[in-house]
Amino acid sequence: MHTLALRGTDVVVLAMDVRGAARRSTPNASLVVECDGVLDATRVGAAVTRFLPACPWLAARLWRPFPWGKLHWRIPPVLGSPPIRRDTVAAGDAAALRAHIEAELNTPFAPQREAPVRLRIVDEAKAGAASRSVLILTWFHPLMDPRGAENLLDWLAAIDAGDALPAATGELVAPPNGRPLRERGTLALQCGRHLAALLPAPPASFARGVAAIGRQRVHVASFTDTQPTGLGPRRGEFTGRLAAVGAAIARLAARRGLPDAAFVVPVSVDLRAKGASGPVIGNYLSFHFAHFTTRDATTPAGLAAHLRHQLADAVRTNQIEANAVGMDMLRYRPLRRFFPRVPWADGTDLCSFNCADTGAFTPAARSVFGRAVRNAYHAPGVPPLPGLGVFFNRCGDVQNGVVVWCDGVVTAGEAAGLLDEVAADLAWRPRSAP
Repeated sequence: MHTLALRGTDVVVLAMDVRGAARRSTPNASLVVECDGVLDATRVGAAVTRFLPACPWLAARLWRPFPWGKLHWRIPPVLGSPPIRRDTVAAGDAAALRAHIEAELNTPFAPQREAPVRLRIVDEAKAGAASRSVLILTWFHPLMDPRGAENLLDWLAAIDAGDALPAATGELVAPPNGRPLRERGTLALQCGRHLAALLPAPPASFARGVAAIGRQRVHVASFTDTQPTGLGPRRGEFTGRLAAVGAAIARLAARRGLPDAAFVVPVSVDLRAKGASGPVIGNYLSFHFAHFTTRDATTPAGLAAHLRHQLADAVRTNQIEANAVGMDMLRYRPLRRFFPRVPWADGTDLCSFNCADTGAFTPAARSVFGRAVRNAYHAPGVPPLPGLGVFFNRCGDVQNGVVVWCDGVVTAGEAAGLLDEVAADLAWRPRSAP
C-alpha cells in the first residue's frame, strides 16, 4: 500500500480550514505531555524510526491526482523521521510553555512537501539544569484525530520498551465503510436533508463580522473534581460538560448583545469500539450537530437534558452514521465546494464554537520513554470561523480544560472566564501545580 485515501472526516477538517485560508488558517493539533523527568530525545527519535516501516504515513505527503480526485497520503521513496526540536524554559514558567504550544498551532505544515508530524521537547530548567521535560506532539489534523495521536504515542512508548511492531496495517489505519453503495447513498441523502433543515438562520458566532482575526491562543487550566460521585451518574457525561460550556457561551453572547442567539456545535463521535484502542491514522469520527438557543441554556442542567434528548434522537434515527457516510461521499469535491449548500451556513460560519472531550489519557499506562506522565492534554487548533473551542480530558485524577481561540474573536480574559464558569458549574476546584 503506497497511497492511502483520506477519509471523509479527514477532508472535513481540511475543508473547514480552507474556508479560512485567507486568514492564514493552520489545521494543526497538539498533544502536550508533561513528564516527571528529562526525556532522552535519542530514545524518542529511535522509536519513531523503528515505527516508520510499519506506519509510513507519518512521513507521507498529501497528494491529489486530479482537481476532482480523492486526496491521498503518498509514501515518499525515502522514509525520514521528523526532526525533534528542543527548547528550554524556566521551571514553572507557564507562559513560556504556552508560547511554545501556540507556536506549534500557528506554524503551518506544508503537507505536499513535508511530513505531517512534528515533535518538540521543552525542558524546564532549575538553577541552569533541566529538571523535567514536556513533549509536544503536533500533527496536521487531517492525518489523525486526538485519540489516534494518543494511540501513536502508545505505540512509540511500547516500541521504546522493546515491544514488537504491529503485525498488520489494519491495526493502524481506519477501515473503510463496508456498506453497499446503494445503502451509503441513502444515508448520504439523509445527512444532506438533516443539515439543510437544522436551523432556520445562521448560528450565533463571535467571529462573524470580525475584520482582523489573528493568531491562535491557548489557555490551559487543571482542576480537581470536588464531588466525583455526589451530583449523579450523568454529571461526568460529555453532554454535561458541553452544557456547562454552552451555558457559559450563552451568557457571554448576552453580554455581547445577542440575547436570543441560536448555537450549533459539531460534536465528534468516536467510531472506535468501546474499550478498543482503534486505529492511529485517519479521523475515525462522525459528527453530531448539537444545537440550542439562549432560552435552552438558562441553566446547565436544563441544557444538558436538552442535549441528551438530541443525542438520543440522533442515535435512534442512525443520524450519526448517516453524517459519517455523507461526509465520506463528498470526498471528490474540491475543498472550497466540499460542504453542501445549507441555508443557515451559506457563506458564513458553519458552527458557533468547537467542543470535545477526549476522556482519559491512556498511553502506556501513563508512562512514556522511561518517564512517568504527570499530566497530559490536547490543544486542537480552531479555524478562524468559528475561532473558539473548549476542550476537556482527564489524566489520572486531574481534570483538564483547554480554551483555544483566535485573537479578535474573544479576549484572553473572556477565554479564561469561560473556563472558570464551566469549572464552577462542574464543581471543579483549581489544582495547584506540583
